[in-house]
Amino acid sequence: MLVKGEEAVVLAYHSVDFNGSFYTVAPPEFYRQMEFLRRNYNIVPIEDIVDFATGRKRSLGKLVAITLDDGYEDNFSYVYPYLKRHGLPATIFVSTGYVGQQFPLDGFSLKMLRWDQIVEMSRNNVAIGAHTVTHPDLRKETHVNARKNIMMSKKEIERKTGKPAKYVAYPYSRFNCEIIELVRSLGFEGAFGGDGLVQRGDCTLALNRIQVDRSISFLMFRARMTKARLWYDQGRRWLRNLRRIHFVSVVYDKCEANVRNYGGN
Repeated sequence: MLVKGEEAVVLAYHSVDFNGSFYTVAPPEFYRQMEFLRRNYNIVPIEDIVDFATGRKRSLGKLVAITLDDGYEDNFSYVYPYLKRHGLPATIFVSTGYVGQQFPLDGFSLKMLRWDQIVEMSRNNVAIGAHTVTHPDLRKETHVNARKNIMMSKKEIERKTGKPAKYVAYPYSRFNCEIIELVRSLGFEGAFGGDGLVQRGDCTLALNRIQVDRSISFLMFRARMTKARLWYDQGRRWLRNLRRIHFVSVVYDKCEANVRNYGGN
């Protein structure tokens, strides 16, 4: 039976390193966030979140799943040792066309995971999910190209790891109804995009996540884990509007002063 109001969390990270990308979280901050989760949440594999959404799994405490996108080598250097030490599950969604190469993230060219690293993690509680081959906006691809991009990523992961790739993350979190049906036809059990918490009854091929990047303070991190994120987001919009109004007012005052000065000359 679906219990109205129950929610779970899927966190979406990218790089965990000391580079300057907006989408990167520094290792000390990442560890601080993980310690908070270990104390206050039940950290579960991604399949538990899918089962939670369908109602197949009861919520035993507050559920959270850890995911990372693209497949940066720093995931192996900084994230994997922590997860392994504490026996924590996670999922890395890999763009297979960039394995062992460089990938641009917010203007920074970052080194990507090698297959031997991916395989090792897949044997130690880290699920490997598909993230396409070339990381395109799938909505802008033809049906044939989108299908090929997703399917080849899935097959390559399964061939290298010897395990089924049951889950996919949409690049840039962008998808539409056609992409959902495409992913369904390829046999995926869960797909992730959007922004927000996961609720019971949600479509398992359009599950929300919460992005974590360098702009998220620890206080903001805690707020975004709950419904307080709605108040937080509303507050941010209010502050942005206030700054915009102030900016327009200042610009108007300056223009008015310039007009007065011009008229006095």
